[in-house]
Amino acid sequence: MRRKSGLMAFGAVALVALIVIVIAQMLPAQSPDVSNGPNQVKSDGAVVDGALVKASPDPAAASITFDEAIGGILADQRTFGEKGVVLLGDSIVARSGVYEMCAKPILLAGIPGSRVRDWVDLGPDIFAQVEPELVVFALGINDSVAAFNTDPDKWASDYKALAKAALPSRLAFVSIMPIDKSRPGAAALSEEMRERLNAKLKTIAEETGGLLIDPLPTAKGLTLDGVHFNDAGQKQWVTNLSAACQAPNQPKSDRAPIL
Repeated sequence: MRRKSGLMAFGAVALVALIVIVIAQMLPAQSPDVSNGPNQVKSDGAVVDGALVKASPDPAAASITFDEAIGGILADQRTFGEKGVVLLGDSIVARSGVYEMCAKPILLAGIPGSRVRDWVDLGPDIFAQVEPELVVFALGINDSVAAFNTDPDKWASDYKALAKAALPSRLAFVSIMPIDKSRPGAAALSEEMRERLNAKLKTIAEETGGLLIDPLPTAKGLTLDGVHFNDAGQKQWVTNLSAACQAPNQPKSDRAPIL
């Protein structure tokens, strides 16, 4: 009798489970929660000078590893439409949360800790895959670390090669942002190196027909640690970043050769 009762109870549970499955399949499908992905839109978005951004920078995005960041970028590029915008950079880009600019979707290609040399191979693969209408480069803060003793000439050569691989896309270059040396996060950075690399970047922009953007006049009061933006810093950075939409669209033949 007990065995029969147990079988009847099991059958009732199975029937209920089957009914739940059938009902679930009949309901409209909901989009999965992808708000924690590296390039995904959160519900707390804001509009800044025509660019859609997360309301606050995402600090978690600055702590992901190289492999995690690359994996996220490669996954996103497979579903990214052509003729959009690629925003390429380091942790400043990764945590910025910009997901639309110039009325186009953005592939947010930010790898925390990355330097220009890290993009020489990966960048061209991304450009070939998504064929962006505009590429915005925001690199160089990590190359300004004093201990790296960056060679400005080699840095410029690598940056030129990266920019050349993006042609015939329109190009915009964000100069290496000011740092707040009074904050601990900027202690390892060399202001002298930042200025030398920015001088090289100005030449690169001229040679490629790209637009050079100065992101901020100062970092005072705009960062959490001397480098990474607080809410006010992100808003100002995105406002200036929007100038990239005016990057010239020159025929490739009109651009100066990249040596």
